[in-house]
Amino acid sequence: MATLEIFADYYQIYVADPAHIEDWSGLLNDQTLDDRVVAMAHTAVFGSGRNMMVPVDVVVHGAKPDLAEIITKADHAVAGAITCASGQLKLAGCTDNLLNAHAIAVAKGPIGFAFLSFDLGTIDPVEGLDGNDHYALHVWPEAQLAPAVVLKRWSCAI
Repeated sequence: MATLEIFADYYQIYVADPAHIEDWSGLLNDQTLDDRVVAMAHTAVFGSGRNMMVPVDVVVHGAKPDLAEIITKADHAVAGAITCASGQLKLAGCTDNLLNAHAIAVAKGPIGFAFLSFDLGTIDPVEGLDGNDHYALHVWPEAQLAPAVVLKRWSCAI
């Protein structure tokens, strides 16, 4: 496991195969904002609670982990799969240069992912800049692609 600091500018964190740059902007809507995920063939975009530097734990598994176990303490969790033809995924914030982003070595082919958000309730509700929120990205080799789904939904009472 590695903990990375990612600048979640525009409340977005990306994981992508850098060999396939995809434009996902047409998929952004009220539902995907609420779900905090947009997934395409080679790219997944996750929503964060703040548009600041946020810690992201990256965990690479040899096989699909027990998702029920890893999401128990999460506020919000999504899962799905993308294809990685290059054998390397990049993890980046929205305005980061994908070529210089953090590299994650993975098997070529379908890659399952789970993205978990923790401690979203600690985010300052007025300015939204301060908080102890943190995130985790789990990846593993997958047999086939699966659409992105919400495993656990964050519900913020305002």
